[in-house]
Amino acid sequence: MPSLPTRLVALLAGGLALGGCAFDDSAEPQPTAPEAAAPLAPEGFDVPVSQHQGLRPAWETDAEKRRVKDDGFDVRGTYQDIYGYTAAPNGGARALAEFEQTDGVLMAWEGDLSPFLADVVGAIGDAAPVYIVTPDVGYSEAVRDYLRDAGVRADVRFYEFQHEAFWTRDYGPQPIELRDGRAAFVDAAYYPDRRRDDAIPTLMSRSLDTPVFRPEMATEGGNFMTNGEGLCVVTEWLLEENAWTSRPALERIKRDYYGCARLEVLERLEGEGTGHVDMFAKFTTRDTVLVGTYDRRVDPTNAAILDRNAERLAAMTLADGTPLRVIRIPMPRPTYPVYRSYTNAVIVNDVVVVPTYRTDRTFEAQALAAYREAFPPNYRIVPVDSEDPIQLGGAIHCTTMGFALGAIDGGAPPPEIEPEPEVEPVDAANAYTAAPDIDILDNRATIATITVDAEGDAGDLTVDLDIAHTYIGDLRVTLTHGDVEVVLHGNAGGGADDLVRSYAVSAFRGLDRQGEWVLRVEDSADADQGRLRAWGLAFR
Repeated sequence: MPSLPTRLVALLAGGLALGGCAFDDSAEPQPTAPEAAAPLAPEGFDVPVSQHQGLRPAWETDAEKRRVKDDGFDVRGTYQDIYGYTAAPNGGARALAEFEQTDGVLMAWEGDLSPFLADVVGAIGDAAPVYIVTPDVGYSEAVRDYLRDAGVRADVRFYEFQHEAFWTRDYGPQPIELRDGRAAFVDAAYYPDRRRDDAIPTLMSRSLDTPVFRPEMATEGGNFMTNGEGLCVVTEWLLEENAWTSRPALERIKRDYYGCARLEVLERLEGEGTGHVDMFAKFTTRDTVLVGTYDRRVDPTNAAILDRNAERLAAMTLADGTPLRVIRIPMPRPTYPVYRSYTNAVIVNDVVVVPTYRTDRTFEAQALAAYREAFPPNYRIVPVDSEDPIQLGGAIHCTTMGFALGAIDGGAPPPEIEPEPEVEPVDAANAYTAAPDIDILDNRATIATITVDAEGDAGDLTVDLDIAHTYIGDLRVTLTHGDVEVVLHGNAGGGADDLVRSYAVSAFRGLDRQGEWVLRVEDSADADQGRLRAWGLAFR
């Protein structure tokens, strides 16, 4: 993964101005500036950003609580049209399950985590557009350049809005379906010292012309999951966070705003900072749920908590009598305050992006196998290394929020994945192969060259790779000819094995194919090594 651009570093260090735009990104060359659009925030919205410096963890810190207490008031009360409570949807609503339709994914960029965030954007790929919150237009340009340099090709759009944290799952818009079939958002109260984060769902609702409803309740998106049929699951943290009211009142809110016919309150993990359910459980279908498990010899207390939670869920039946199926998934050894979780994944239509952890791969293969068991075979399970964000209390689910727009299609399963288009056959004279079968060593670059004698326009070509490696997320693979360099693989794929695939490349059009073609395979981490077995070029 490329280093953080100088421009992005400068923006992080300097003052961040409020701006606004939203545009589509693509693999084609982009204009020097984003297309102009209306700011996310309305004119006159001058809520100050918290004075907190540095990265914020996924949980509310004691310092944040003290700041709010010392202030003696909550500035959000001044902006009732953005933060004020609203009535529940007329006629009720239904919270959408994560495995249903996703029309967009909200993320917020944090420069210190650029490699991780780029991997997530790349893993989501073309499954849905990604809406990235940045402080201003210049920052958006830098992020767009970073993604392009990293070889990430995705439908990316930007919201320029000065914000406080990158935990979009917790403050982002919770998608619901209204009685008439339209999509809408629920915007619950977020941490009071992150007041600009708390405004984003309502501001997005205006930008996207989507209704929004704000209940009199504080909660985070990481502490909510549903099967899409009225079964909603939270942890006891919901009750603790709203201790000023009663459990029956919270159940009414969940029913009226979210359509929760049944609210199941599970035990939270002991010692884990967020208290959220997504740290140990995930619905994968209407009647299947993944639940974490700890080795009792490693963490007897949390092992017992998860066993009790799993037993409660396994004893449940759905409205039609279908029993709830529980699949246990291993949890790596916790190293307080870091609780590595495989359930902190995100489902985006037919793509499931699963966190892996480079410092602890003990249960990685078992965890990925559990996901393959829990999803239909046409789903793509994409691992992404999440060691860096988990140090702050969250992984992939915590940093993404999927949402729906317009009319809901009833949550129909995604279509079968279309096979990649077949590469047009080439004459043998236009194909060049090499089988160097050389080692790929840690923290080094492996170079291989193919020399093409024939002249002619390079045009469109196919690049074939055959790389054996036990952690392809460590690898960055580029092809260079003349002055043009193309990123074929940009540190994506996490702990997946081997990189054996073909790439359709058009960036060399107009260049003479004659001369040296240089393949560079860079391993940027320790522990895993591999071999460049073979590679080839085919000109069409």
